Amino acid sequence: MERITFQSIVPAEKRGVASGIIGTITQTAGVLSIPFSLLLMTLVMPYSKLSQIVSGSQLVNSNEIPIFLKAINHACLILGIITLFALIPILWGGRQEKARAKILKN
Repeated sequence: MERITFQSIVPAEKRGVASGIIGTITQTAGVLSIPFSLLLMTLVMPYSKLSQIVSGSQLVNSNEIPIFLKAINHACLILGIITLFALIPILWGGRQEKARAKILKN
């Protein structure tokens, strides 16, 4: 659901609180996404090498680049699957909302 949809559900006197909660959730997701991505990348690449590459403290050998790219690919694939699973409740909720509107209309 979009931010506007949430704002329309909440009573007018509590919209400021709802906006603050939505902002907090959005900021928290942004902060946690990078460490979570790096965690997923460690499934393919050792953490010590990954931290050296990400921090920029060491130059990357040419034979480490394919492993790093595979780790990025792995993390993106898992995050994509998580995103697809997150769409299920959104799509399901839209169907329920349409059904409620149809019932109220009749």
